[in-house]
Amino acid sequence: MTTVMPLSDGPFPTDGPCVIEETRYLRFDFRTSKSRRTVTVLVSGKRSGLLLGAIKWHRDQHEYFFGPLTGSLFNREYMIDILTVMAVLRRQRKKLKGK
Repeated sequence: MTTVMPLSDGPFPTDGPCVIEETRYLRFDFRTSKSRRTVTVLVSGKRSGLLLGAIKWHRDQHEYFFGPLTGSLFNREYMIDILTVMAVLRRQRKKLKGK
């Protein structure tokens, strides 16, 4: 089972891509929008470095969604890691919105 390290609850850095999390198999890099309210997280294979998909804010649904690239396959462990990062993004967005 993947050990997911706790992510910071502080605001996201805004100076370009930065690794926010690495699990056993996945790497999560983020990019902030100009408004600094939404984050796009690029999900790639830790060993291969191949881009597997992205977590993005969907304005109409008011929620983060994961969009896999065509042909990417994910097992349960990968999905748990992705869902964990999405939960942290939601918490941080709520904190920013509350300010």
